[in-house]
Amino acid sequence: SPDFEHAATLSQLAGYGESTVLFTTDDALDRMMLLRAAHKMQAPEIAISRHIVKVDILPLTGNGKVDYVALRLRAENVAAR
Repeated sequence: SPDFEHAATLSQLAGYGESTVLFTTDDALDRMMLLRAAHKMQAPEIAISRHIVKVDILPLTGNGKVDYVALRLRAENVAAR
């Protein structure tokens, strides 16, 4: 969904290693949509985030870039659930 903003980061899962968390402003985006797109591109399922978090806006740094530190903290909270 190119009309929306997306950013991904890693979170640590206790005893399981790392997991990718995708943050998106697209309310309609879900894992099944991503899996279908990955299948068309012959990308492996492991490349698709298991956790998709809907946000109104992505956090930005003072210079207008995506704040990956803030996203990583949010990703840690997602993984803890």
